[in-house]
Amino acid sequence: MKRRIVITCLLLISFSFLMSDINLGIGMDLPGNHEFSGNGNSIDRDSKMGFEVFAEYLAPLSEASGMNIEGGIGAAYLLPRGLDNEIFKDATFSFIPLYLLGQVSTSGEGNIFFGKLRAGYDLFSGNDDYSGDNDLNGGLFLGFGGGIIMSNNIFAELSYQILNGGDDEMDVKESHLSILIGFKMK
Repeated sequence: MKRRIVITCLLLISFSFLMSDINLGIGMDLPGNHEFSGNGNSIDRDSKMGFEVFAEYLAPLSEASGMNIEGGIGAAYLLPRGLDNEIFKDATFSFIPLYLLGQVSTSGEGNIFFGKLRAGYDLFSGNDDYSGDNDLNGGLFLGFGGGIIMSNNIFAELSYQILNGGDDEMDVKESHLSILIGFKMK
């Protein structure tokens, strides 16, 4: 009986992915703020520009006159980037956010405007110059933005992202604006 339930759930999930929209894209992360905090102290550093790749699966939740609501899941990989600081010149770090997302968009023909909210967990890593002997752990991920889907299913989005992580002694918060472009497959 358990096997039938599991197989049925897997088939439903697979079918829902086939009925979903898939967003594939790349992004340019503008220089942002990298904050270290712990033991009552806080230090801000500027992070360098970086790049990311992402994939999102969206399924329709509600369709109303002039407005659509979609929900789904997504994942991104923020390629290693450094800090704009001479002391940390060889240190690099990266994030892998895994998230749920909600999107509200206009409906109709031609260009479609949308707003998007992403929330989830990010995996955080750094090279030895960044983390030393400490093990890094992830934290809460939050992103929100908006953009346009053109009639040829190419989209552009401006997104503000907040990523968290740290180790046993220090918390890290990275925040930056991202310019995302991609292709929406139906």
